[in-house]
Amino acid sequence: MKALITGTSAGIGRACAELFLQRGWHVYGFDIALASIAHAEYEHFVVDVRDRAAFPTGLEPNVIVNNAGVQGADDIAVNLQGTINITEAYAFVGDFPAAKPAPWIRSVVNVGSASGHTGSEFPEYAASKGGILSYTKNVANRLAPQGI
Repeated sequence: MKALITGTSAGIGRACAELFLQRGWHVYGFDIALASIAHAEYEHFVVDVRDRAAFPTGLEPNVIVNNAGVQGADDIAVNLQGTINITEAYAFVGDFPAAKPAPWIRSVVNVGSASGHTGSEFPEYAASKGGILSYTKNVANRLAPQGI
């Protein structure tokens, strides 16, 4: 099984990657920083989630964990648009509205924040996390009929 995890150079993303690796998965890690994990089953890509045109091709992750995020600089571009970019690029085949679930995808996990529910924190951060909640519902509506 293969997982694509964003924001793997530190924090929650790194912990997620390490957990998947401990469980025998192959992990594709995306981050704007260099790799902080050395493991035979870990492939690191220095990628900006805002730049879909720069994403590596040919990856077929079974699970996507959209974790990359910032607070205070480019919140909407990184947190929300980055989540959309990764999901649309790797969980679907084709372009919206004709996009179909990729045959390899089994799960998409989007990391949000209480700010998405409460509106607390910085305005752009709260908006980006609220947008992730709404986008997650959109993805669920498109994937759930396929049992994903």
